Amino acid sequence: MDINGEHVLVGSQDSGYVEGEIEFKWIFYAAVDEDYLLPDTGLLGVNNTFWIICIAVLAVLTGGMLLLVLLKKKEKKKE
Repeated sequence: MDINGEHVLVGSQDSGYVEGEIEFKWIFYAAVDEDYLLPDTGLLGVNNTFWIICIAVLAVLTGGMLLLVLLKKKEKKKE
């Protein structure tokens, strides 16, 4: 390790691979803020009315697709 705390290992014949062991020492600090409120972000922050409208639109689109497929099959049977 050099003075800056960095050390680059090079394998035999500059292969770039060296077997060995590296040891890290990690120190973690944490604090708990009981008054912290999570922000409303992403899709979960949207109110329930939005989800009801999305489900209704998907149901109408799915029903329309099924109706078109059934009508097409019915026309093929007539021919």
